[in-house]
Amino acid sequence: GGQVAAVAQLLNRAKGTMLFNKEDEDIFAPFATFAAIALRNAKLYEEVVKNKERTQIMLDAAMALTSSSDMLPLLRDIMRLAKKLVDADRFSLFSVDADKHELFSEVSEGAMPSDLRIPIEKISIATWVARTGEDAVINDAYNDDRFMKDIDLQTGYVTKDILCTPIRDGDGKVIAVAQMVNKRQGIFGSEDMALLRAFGAFCGVTLAPEKLPRNPSRASSAMHSTRGLAPPDTAKRTGGEARQTLLTQEYEYFSGL
Repeated sequence: GGQVAAVAQLLNRAKGTMLFNKEDEDIFAPFATFAAIALRNAKLYEEVVKNKERTQIMLDAAMALTSSSDMLPLLRDIMRLAKKLVDADRFSLFSVDADKHELFSEVSEGAMPSDLRIPIEKISIATWVARTGEDAVINDAYNDDRFMKDIDLQTGYVTKDILCTPIRDGDGKVIAVAQMVNKRQGIFGSEDMALLRAFGAFCGVTLAPEKLPRNPSRASSAMHSTRGLAPPDTAKRTGGEARQTLLTQEYEYFSGL
């Protein structure tokens, strides 16, 4: 009743012209079992290494958040750590300019112009996320009507897949959008989105420290309920205490993945 993980095969019996028979099958079967055990052990080891790397990245993010008050370098550090965690090629962080109804590039990596501004009503993945407050996982960008090709055409870069999530302040208002581009191996999935949401909480604290969440944002709430953790109660805490509570529970989340 187990799931098939691999297939073992022998070709061309070396001795004589006899075909493989039932006796050969019985002899080979234990070796297949040993191979399955070896594969399982390798998978478990891979998971241990992966979780260790995630935990270390989480600790690096916590150190950055508590040791720096310079917003742009801090945001860049957080986004670089998120990029590493989801194995993306590039990242962008757009802030919402509510007065001008625009998204503007806060930090980015790659050929994207540092002063880029996009009208909030213009069709693009980032503006759609900012308007709707919904996540976007796009695994074929050029076949998505929301994808804005302008930057690719200007730079020669080819966007294949996109991971994009809204960043909210403590009142639940969308104040920014985090975007990852081109997963290096495979395609973006729900696990990548969960990880990006977690780092989005860090960015939200950095962008709007005066609005630390009295109640967790939708993404943070979903993240904590997934792990069975209580949401951070920051209503009666100072900014530093609230931030520390958020960091502690984010750490528990990452450690449990």
